[in-house]
Amino acid sequence: MLFGVDHLVILARDLGDSLVAYERLGFTVTPGGEHPGQGTHNALIPFADGAYIELIAFRDPDRPQPHRWWPHLSRYQEVFDGFGDTPNPARTGSALPGPSRDAGELSETYLATGGGLIDFALRSDDLAGDVAALAARGLLFDVVDGHRLRPDGQSIAWRMALPAAEGGVPVPFLIQDVTPRSLRVPDGRAREHANGAIGVASVSIAVDDLGTAGDAYAVLLGSRLPTPTDDARVGAASLTFSCAAASLILVERAALADRSPACSTSLLAAVGGRGPGAIAAALESHPPVSGHWLDVRDTQGALLCYAVRPGGQAEDPGGAAMPTPPPPVLGEGAGGEGRAPRCLPP
Repeated sequence: MLFGVDHLVILARDLGDSLVAYERLGFTVTPGGEHPGQGTHNALIPFADGAYIELIAFRDPDRPQPHRWWPHLSRYQEVFDGFGDTPNPARTGSALPGPSRDAGELSETYLATGGGLIDFALRSDDLAGDVAALAARGLLFDVVDGHRLRPDGQSIAWRMALPAAEGGVPVPFLIQDVTPRSLRVPDGRAREHANGAIGVASVSIAVDDLGTAGDAYAVLLGSRLPTPTDDARVGAASLTFSCAAASLILVERAALADRSPACSTSLLAAVGGRGPGAIAAALESHPPVSGHWLDVRDTQGALLCYAVRPGGQAEDPGGAAMPTPPPPVLGEGAGGEGRAPRCLPP
């Protein structure tokens, strides 16, 4: 059985810089350790709702590696070859083009070439059973083992189911712990953040075809296909699925790429042009805040905003109460139209 969003994956070029940057944003960041044999290391930002953000980086980012996330970094690096000196890494968090480019353009280029939010996972308590059931309905995954060595020497293990279809619908990977989850995901004070973040409210995913992707997500989540909703902020239809306490929002990539930019750096247009996959996430906070975007120079190019889960109340940055839409009528065996926290500029 699937239990909602396990974690978001954000790719950084330098893990130390990204850790400092996220701490500057008010997050409590916990060093995660090394992935033996994978050439990567990570840091974690766990939330009270059980989900977390994984900040991941390659130990040797300039060496081609047989890792499924390496293409994201290699596309990013190709663009920057020959640009000259790098700006202050404490501000940009990576080896970016020289000072002739402003921070907004740097972040846009990073997004367009693969950095930032690159993937997300759903948690399973029966990976073998879930994979078999999904395969019977036409959605195929390959199961692999994963492990990490924490800085304190503790070894942890899990199993993952990775989408088998290269270039297909960008569905998340699935994960089940082998060792206790409390060893993989920090608890206690590690989940307390000065900025008030308490969980993942939604993930927005760019897809090539809304109908095809909607069918795949309906199979994945065991729900009926929701009614498409016109979103004026995107200028296109979207599909919203309930996934435990979070929402998964599908939007056609072409609509994002062609969209009139609502923010000065055209960030969504840049993301829409880099390929299908996770593009943005909304975080829930306490006290509730909606409509506040985190600085992409600090998020390593990831589009992160604060929003409220359906049915709650939020305050805008000016302090005015903002009503939120009713919860979607979705879930196992139930279909219908729903609205959810949007991670798109108003």
